[in-house]
Amino acid sequence: LMDEDGRVRVRLNAGGNDTEFQLWGHDMTTNITVRVKKDGATAISFTDGKKHDRVVIGATGDGWSGLAFADKDGKQRAALGNDKDGSPALSMNYANGKLGGLMSVSDKDAVLVMNDPKQETLAAFGNSGGRPSMLLIDAKGNERVKLLLKEDSSPALVLRDDKGRSRMVA
Repeated sequence: LMDEDGRVRVRLNAGGNDTEFQLWGHDMTTNITVRVKKDGATAISFTDGKKHDRVVIGATGDGWSGLAFADKDGKQRAALGNDKDGSPALSMNYANGKLGGLMSVSDKDAVLVMNDPKQETLAAFGNSGGRPSMLLIDAKGNERVKLLLKEDSSPALVLRDDKGRSRMVA
């Protein structure tokens, strides 16, 4: 479909491996694209005036689905989705594209991981088998502090040196 100036503003294409529907705004840069691929994957993307995908909603034929948000430069900064087994996850990225934080939940466990801008893990909070725990990790990737509840619900605290050796257990 064309506007009164002869510009294509709506397009439907069903060729090759994709079926695609696109709508363009008056500026001819912003658009919405709906895509269905031969393998069953689907996506809807919202593109800004700089032609960056800013919001993408998608699903694959094998069970993954998600919603991703990008910043003004088109870099993904946050995503909410579930993987093939249905486990949900929320991720947040630094401006450099590295993972800053991840929260995920499986059938038995939940975890919150926090990373530095280089994507090195600094802290993790979670539960394993219904027991909560907290880990603090140094810049070399060594677990330095561990706080948890044991099977009998009594607390335990482990402090480790820079080589990972236990220095205090309470």
